[in-house]
Amino acid sequence: MVKSGKCDVVESSAVPYDALQNIVTESNAGTIKAFVQPGEEWEVLAFGIKPVSYDDGYFLYGTDRPDFFADARTRQAITYCIDREGIINDLLFGLSEVPLNSLPSSHPWQVSGLSPMAMDINKANELLTAAGWEDYDQNPATPRVAVNVANIIYGTPLSFKFFIADSGIRSQIAERIVASLAQCGIQVTLSKYDPNELYQPAPDGMLFGRQFDLAQLAWQLEDEIPCEMFISSEMPTQNNFWLGEVSGGANFMGYANSQMDDACQSIRRSGLNDQLRLAKIQEVMNLIAQDVPLIPLYFYPQVVIARTDICGLTLDHSSNNLLQNLEGVDYGESCLSND
Repeated sequence: MVKSGKCDVVESSAVPYDALQNIVTESNAGTIKAFVQPGEEWEVLAFGIKPVSYDDGYFLYGTDRPDFFADARTRQAITYCIDREGIINDLLFGLSEVPLNSLPSSHPWQVSGLSPMAMDINKANELLTAAGWEDYDQNPATPRVAVNVANIIYGTPLSFKFFIADSGIRSQIAERIVASLAQCGIQVTLSKYDPNELYQPAPDGMLFGRQFDLAQLAWQLEDEIPCEMFISSEMPTQNNFWLGEVSGGANFMGYANSQMDDACQSIRRSGLNDQLRLAKIQEVMNLIAQDVPLIPLYFYPQVVIARTDICGLTLDHSSNNLLQNLEGVDYGESCLSND
């Protein structure tokens, strides 16, 4: 209908994932126009930094899962092991970008000078060794072992579980991640679940009940700054009835950093002080990029398609309204004269 001129514009919510490859092909052929920007949904790898079993204390020689993710160097190494750019190019047809944090690179609030952690196996191996994980047999088919890792028993293999909701593209991405991590001596067991089972509410749910090692999921960025995911007061526990403080327990990773807490509290209290708010937003963005409480894989692409003779249509990170610039949209000969 777009190609024939019966439809002028198709809004992004009507563009399914399985249409993306065809849209790229048609756009490259010049039969339609495609407008693309990072959307408001994030695909992330969440670390189970503090499982619920640690709430009564972490027992090194007990039944608690080893404290794999407490050291930021290990989280950084896992990030460097994953070819996020390859995933985007191969499975999203290049219609997204490797995120720096929770803001697109073109967002006016983004921190200048940041660059994403591109895949770098050598850097990942350096970080793992520095964190105390050794690869004595130099065989990537076997996991590294703990030699001098804080709070982990000597000889513990770097091996953990990876949970996903069973779906086409997510399964493809997860399998590539598992293969990537194996190159760094990280052994991952992939488990696929029905979404209703994986996303079951706390305390019984695996994700929101903090009963997972690593998990891949989508998260809606209703606010540009998702402090609720990282501030320690939003960690769901039995003591707060699994609801955190105000967000319903969004910090299901169990991440805690006093600098992040202070920055997020300052954002909440900034009022009309825009200068303070922006400074603290950028502090949060820096912490997400450097401390890696989770690994942002990609933003779901927001794709709008239109007739080839449409002009003046723009996408804007600051607005959810596609037609906010309606008076500037035109078509046909008017577009030629504007050019």
